[in-house]
Order: sequence, then C-alpha cells, then structure tokens
Amino acid sequence: MLSLPTPDFRWGKDGTVPTLDDKNDKGWSQNDLIDMLISVAESFGCQYYDWRKNPIITYDNAPELLQEGRKGVHPTAKGARLLAQALADFITKTKLGAQEIPQFISQTSPSGVTQVVANPDYIAQQAQPAQQTKIQIKLTAINSVDELIAVFNSNMTLVYKALELTFEPQKFTELDRSARNYIINSINDLKTLLGIKYVGQTFIDSDGNVSGYDLIVPESLLIEQVIVDLNKDWKTLEQFINTVNSI
Repeated sequence: MLSLPTPDFRWGKDGTVPTLDDKNDKGWSQNDLIDMLISVAESFGCQYYDWRKNPIITYDNAPELLQEGRKGVHPTAKGARLLAQALADFITKTKLGAQEIPQFISQTSPSGVTQVVANPDYIAQQAQPAQQTKIQIKLTAINSVDELIAVFNSNMTLVYKALELTFEPQKFTELDRSARNYIINSINDLKTLLGIKYVGQTFIDSDGNVSGYDLIVPESLLIEQVIVDLNKDWKTLEQFINTVNSI
C-alpha cells in the first residue's frame, strides 16, 4: 500500500494561503505530484491512501499537528497518532487489497437455463477461520520482593500471548542465583524475539519521544534495583506492544 504525501504549507507566496495547485520553481504542484504517484500505483495494481479526500492535517490545524507548524511537515505526537489511526482504519476496511467475493453468481446450464446460485468461492471464504484480533495488554508493577517472581511470570505470559507465542514460567522457593539467571535469561530471550519480530520498528510515546523496545536487562545484585529495572521494562513493553498491535 502507498501512503501519498500529506500537504506541505511552505509553498505559499507573498503571504497568501498555499493551495495544492501552487507551482514550485520546477513547475510542479502538490496535486501534480500526487496525481503522478497515483498513476504509478494504479499501473502496478497497488492500493493507495489519498489524504486529500479526508485531510487530517490542514492549514488551520498545522500549528497543533506539525512540529514546525506551517513551516514544516513533521507531525507532533498527536498528529502522528491521528495519521496512524487513519491509515489503520483504511487498511482494516480494505483488508490490504482483498477483493470482496460476491455471495451469489449467475450460472448458465448447457441447455441455456440461467439461474442464481451460491458462489463456491464465497462459501470457501466463510469456512476459513476468522483472523484473530491482536490483543492489548496491561502489565502489573512489582511492588515488593515477595511478589517478584509471581508478577514477573504473569507479565511475561501476557507479553508472549500478545506476540502469539507461549512463555514457560518457572517457580522458585527463594530468590537465589537460579532465580536471578532465570529473570536475566528471560529478558534477553524476549529482546531477541522482539528484535526479530519488529526489527527497526519504533513508536512515538505520549510525550512525543521516539522509543523502541530496548529493554533493561536487570543484572544488578541489589534486588531493589532489579525491581526498578523490571518495572521500567513493563512500561516500555506495554506501550510498544499495544502500539504495534493497534496498527
């Protein structure tokens, strides 16, 4: 799928409100560029999202949705969320280009009799299992040493479930070296899995910062610091996974 350019408001001249028809010094307007990209997409049978039909960023709201206001094109955290939601809705509705299969079709017999019958392709489509909705997670902070392993196992199980994987929790009667190695190895394994599944993927958090899934490996010998590090990891994991699962 091709996402076409969003409006650029830096092309206005002499203090006038810019339009998508304003030409640059090469004789091109934004409409010219967007229409050219559409023709290329159509020639390859590629779906595209045209922001002109339902604009998210406009001249009036640019000071709120663009970091540089009307002088730039980089969205603020709010602008990025609105753009991402619009694209997610479009992708969901179009099912990534899947064509709708008619429920009934006309069929003509060898004797020339035409009748409407159930479309076998539609029946086969309905028999396919429905796509599982990606889940949103809520992870619990560790508040005491006594609940460390129990909360760790619970949170890791939720994270793995959101990744469509299975976590195998272990139990410990005391917080010894084995328990410490278990926590460290589990976080390292999770970092590897996230790196494979979401290579290079980032998100913009509620403060407008670009964050990823670079988890803290709790290697401190002080159990209080281990809890602090893990609680930071839970916040990172919760926001990252919920963001990528909402797209």
